[in-house]
Amino acid sequence: MNREIKQMLKFSISIVLIELVFVNLGGIVNQPPAELKTSYASWRVHTNRLRAIQIDQSSEKGAYPKLSGRHLTMAAFPKQNKIYILNNKKVVYILNARINLAAGQHQLLVGDLRGPSIFHYDTDGKDIKSINWLSVGQNADIEAEPKLGNHVDDTIQVSKKDAIWLYNNLPKDVQLRIY
Repeated sequence: MNREIKQMLKFSISIVLIELVFVNLGGIVNQPPAELKTSYASWRVHTNRLRAIQIDQSSEKGAYPKLSGRHLTMAAFPKQNKIYILNNKKVVYILNARINLAAGQHQLLVGDLRGPSIFHYDTDGKDIKSINWLSVGQNADIEAEPKLGNHVDDTIQVSKKDAIWLYNNLPKDVQLRIY
């Protein structure tokens, strides 16, 4: 009986060690973008809260964080369709976003121009109404995506709930860096 217990104990320990190796390998492979310079834990918590892209849902599960009184920066990654809102190198929120700006690195500031609605023309020349927009840089804005798949140049399109939250809470002069 004692021999069987030892074998079972060895088997259990080996299974736990194998699981630890796989968990750590997953952490090595799945890392935050190097440009963020944030902690893995901060990034992982918000990545786990992230939803699939939807027009009528917030990007993350749970309540929106408070943005006032913080030193905020934003980092946008067009290939990932994500914008990270950071406070002192910690992830505060991750936005699912369609970034329709010219390729290349940009550094823009969130402006003080905002409005409940704005009209654009899509690539086919049809007019599109977007809601809850705020200016970014000189010619671009962040706005709610009117319909899934509508492409409007010089915009960053987010969900309707995210646009309302940003419109009401994102202070002006927050730096947005696009990678």
